[in-house]
Amino acid sequence: PRTICPDPFYQLVLHWLEQDLPDLSVSRERSRLPWGIPVPGDSTQTIYVWVDALVNYLSVVGYPETHGDWWPAAQHVVGKDILKFHARDCDYYDEKVVKLVNSELADALGGLLNRSTAPSINPSNTYPCFSESCFPHVLDYRGTEATGRASAEDYELVASVASLPLQVAGYFEGFQIYKALESIALCVRQTNSFFQRHRPWKLDRRDPAEQLWLDTILHVTLECLRVYGMLLQPVIPHTADKLLSRLAVEPAERGLPGLTFLPRYSGRPCPFEGRQLGPDTGVLFHRL
Repeated sequence: PRTICPDPFYQLVLHWLEQDLPDLSVSRERSRLPWGIPVPGDSTQTIYVWVDALVNYLSVVGYPETHGDWWPAAQHVVGKDILKFHARDCDYYDEKVVKLVNSELADALGGLLNRSTAPSINPSNTYPCFSESCFPHVLDYRGTEATGRASAEDYELVASVASLPLQVAGYFEGFQIYKALESIALCVRQTNSFFQRHRPWKLDRRDPAEQLWLDTILHVTLECLRVYGMLLQPVIPHTADKLLSRLAVEPAERGLPGLTFLPRYSGRPCPFEGRQLGPDTGVLFHRL
C-alpha cells in the first residue's frame, strides 16, 4: 500500500490489475524509432526506450549487489499521462499554474517580504526586536482577553505557524506535496491579514510605545517569512534562498530539524533579533 500514493491511485492500479491485461509491446517499428537497441533476430523492431531505461536504472546503482545503498531512498514522481504504466496523478494545467504563481508567490509571499522590509517601514534595515509587553505570552489564546496590543486573530496566527513545520513534514513524508503547499499558503495569507490589520505604516515612530509595537509587528512578520522560506526550500530552492538571504538567515541556520518559530514569544532568545538584513536583490518572484 505504501508503494503507490495517494491511496485513490493505489486502488485504481489494483483495479486495473484485477482486469484481463493485454500484452504490452516492448518494441516499436524501426521506421518509427530508428535509434536505440535493435531487437535480436528482428531488424524491423527497436527495443522501446523505457524497457531499456529500467535496466539502466538498476545497473547504474549496482544491482543486485550494492543497489541497497541507493534504492531505498529513491522516490519516483511521474506525470498523469503515464499513470497506467507508472501509477501517480495530479491536476495540472498551464492556466492554473500561472494563477497560483502570481497569487501565492508573486503577490502574497513576495509582496509581504517587500512590504515588511521596505526602507519606509524598516529604515534601519534590521530584524526588529520583539516586545513581550505588546505581545504577551498566554497559555491558551482561545477566549483570553489580551493584555497587550495583540488580538485574538494574532494569537491564532502564531499558533498556526508554530504547528506548520510538523504539519508540512508529515505531508512531505506522505508525498502529499500539494497539501503541504496549501497549508503554507494558508499561513501566508494569515500573515498578510495580520500585517494589513495593524497597518504598521500608520504608527508614529516618535512615540516609544508605538515604536515597540511597530517593531513587534515586523518581528512577527519576518519570523513567519523565515519559516515559510525554510519549508519551501525543497520546492522552490532558488526563491527560498533569495527570501532567506534577504532575512539574513545563514546557510547553516536553514536546517529543518532545528526549526523554531518566534522563540521570543516563549521567553527564549532569538538569534536574528537586531541582525542587519541581507541585501535587497529586487523582486522575489516575477509575475507570469
